[in-house]
Amino acid sequence: MGTIAMADELIKNSHKFGDQYRISNHSFPPILKQKFADVIVMTIPFEQLRYSRSDRSTLLAYQNRELENNSVSRSGRPSEGNANASTLVTLMSGVDLLTINAVICAAVCLVQISLAVAGIFGHSCILYATCKTKEIQTKYGMLLVQLSITHIVCIFGELLNAAFLVSAPVLDESTCFKIFAVLSASMLWQSIIMLAISIDLLCAIVVPLLYRDCTTRACVTANVLLCGVLSAAYTFIIYSATRSEKYGECSVYSVQHDTVALFVGIVNCVIAFSQVLIYITCFTIMYIR
Repeated sequence: MGTIAMADELIKNSHKFGDQYRISNHSFPPILKQKFADVIVMTIPFEQLRYSRSDRSTLLAYQNRELENNSVSRSGRPSEGNANASTLVTLMSGVDLLTINAVICAAVCLVQISLAVAGIFGHSCILYATCKTKEIQTKYGMLLVQLSITHIVCIFGELLNAAFLVSAPVLDESTCFKIFAVLSASMLWQSIIMLAISIDLLCAIVVPLLYRDCTTRACVTANVLLCGVLSAAYTFIIYSATRSEKYGECSVYSVQHDTVALFVGIVNCVIAFSQVLIYITCFTIMYIR
């Protein structure tokens, strides 16, 4: 049983330890569950824990590990009366900390939702304007349309990811991947589109005649096929490293193992570096001319 899962169990069964340890069954962020587990396990006498034998052994191991980390010396150990008073103060401080952090978490979530609504509204305006105005249905305009669509998908995906980070559900990696597969593909898709926009600008500056001869439909088709193939391959690489028998907290980043995470980081760095290099090249050419 992991620390977060143990904290979930402690919160659920806190009424068993006495009225002074009772706490309402709310959803807490992972870091708060860790703090709550530290407070509960270290302050409640082990004999009061009404768990099965396996859970008792797990909690005892956790308690012993926390004692070793704190490295409390025998000479500095408080008396029983002082320990009880310290226990109550520590528990009350932990509950107050949970309340404060829950309020902060709610405020951050509210800000994120507000920004998401603003982003969705802005990209929807771009899509509507492009659909209604034929003059901006150019190669560059269609790239912006693709970028807006991927941005909207990523906004919804990031909201879902934030909800999973707060609730911290424990799922197997295969199920977690299926939940965030579309978000993973869209994140790479929007990166490629941003790179394609910079390449489009470079082609318009360096080879303007060839750029005019290429039709909008051909460019859009080639770009969609390229982005689709690369995103599918990228998602398949992530899926190939997932293991259905491994459980843990689910988020868009938790399904990436060390090797896959290194690959993802390299791909993102190459795309970002290429984009910056292309813009510098465009600026240099325009400055020389």
